[in-house]
Amino acid sequence: MVSKNEQSSEHNIEIFLTNLFDEWNRSGIQYLILRNYEKLPAFVDNDIDILLEPSQLKEAQVLLLNAGVTNGWRCHNVSDFACRAIWLFNIETMEQMHIDLMCGVKWHALQFANCQHMLKRRQSYKNFFIPNSVDEAVVSLMTRLIYAGYVKENYRDRIQESAIQESRDMVDIFVPLIGKELAEEIVIFANNGEWEKIEEKVKIVRKQIFFTNMRNPFNFFNALIRDVIRLFRRWIFSPGLSIVFFGPDGCGKTSVAHELKFHLEKTFLLGKGLHCHWKPIRQKNRPSVPNENPHELPPRSQLLSFIYFIYHYIPFIWGWWRTVKPILFKSGLVIIDRYYYDFFIDIRRYRLNLPKWIIKTGFVFVKKPDFAFCLDAAPEILQSRKKEVTFDECTRQREEYRKLAEKLPNGYVIDASQPLEHVVADVQRIVLAYMVERTTKRFGDQTSGCNSNISNSQQH
Repeated sequence: MVSKNEQSSEHNIEIFLTNLFDEWNRSGIQYLILRNYEKLPAFVDNDIDILLEPSQLKEAQVLLLNAGVTNGWRCHNVSDFACRAIWLFNIETMEQMHIDLMCGVKWHALQFANCQHMLKRRQSYKNFFIPNSVDEAVVSLMTRLIYAGYVKENYRDRIQESAIQESRDMVDIFVPLIGKELAEEIVIFANNGEWEKIEEKVKIVRKQIFFTNMRNPFNFFNALIRDVIRLFRRWIFSPGLSIVFFGPDGCGKTSVAHELKFHLEKTFLLGKGLHCHWKPIRQKNRPSVPNENPHELPPRSQLLSFIYFIYHYIPFIWGWWRTVKPILFKSGLVIIDRYYYDFFIDIRRYRLNLPKWIIKTGFVFVKKPDFAFCLDAAPEILQSRKKEVTFDECTRQREEYRKLAEKLPNGYVIDASQPLEHVVADVQRIVLAYMVERTTKRFGDQTSGCNSNISNSQQH
């Protein structure tokens, strides 16, 4: 049974997309929805892949963002992958949507479809446009084959149907890309449903795509240079997000982090993210055993404390660049419980006996996350949830964590005494509002007006 929130979300999406397609149609934008269009505009499964005439990309994007503002949506993330990826969220429901504007069907800098021909042969469907059935079959087959080495199972029936009914047209589309002999082989295999044989040809297909693009070396090297610039810019201005949750035991760090991942999954795919404890590194999936008395053992000597600190400090540096930064580069979400901030508040947990200046000096060289959320609740509530330290120690930690969050430029104090869904909603609202501002700063007038009328109820 569909909930009222889901119905409201689908209704908001339908209104926005209907208005967007109508506006593009009125403005003469040459576009088509590449795949997974059957449930549009009422329902969006993952993202929407839209092929555009390259000269109309800027106009199409402006119309998209304006339609968003008109219908209560704001752009909160933009990134240049092989396409222009745009994420929007509804300011009332916080539902998110991902739209890819594509000026070509590419594998890195290599084109593997004739987009002008596809747009000329496009077909009307509902109030938008879709590809010719053969074009759709070819792109569906080639995309996952070239990138990942297999033919996606969801598309196999449609590909096979085209190979049976329109084999000649399918071969004609393939020939300029991979040559006649290989084209006929691929279509025969698709006709017979012999997907393994197609997948065995992936290296040859990639090689042929490369040689086809090299027939015009000027265009190829121009595309390659643009690709390098695009990747460099994305490394500097990564579209991903890093979040740290800290606070006393019992504040709900793990629970909030887990729920937040699902509330943001339309923006940050779960498979691309990382949720780790304390240090920014991938950790082995071992069953966690709660430490019922983290202050039981005495601190180490100063020498052993320093060795222990250095041993664990190094992963804070290389772990960020080796693990976290690549995830942010790929538009992933990184969530860390506690992080380096714990050394300031609960150094006894790690049995350290060190001067404060060492901890402060180390902090200078540690990468700072986009957000540092302090989950705050009264000591009585914290102790009722998890009683690992004394009441007095819990009270002290609570005050110190609050003070730390208030000093941090990216720190926020969240009322963790609320029901979990309210805590997550507060965090999500702050995150999305920040992302709107970040996107506006990075892309300037391309997203102007997208951060207007956003209500922020966060504590800073």
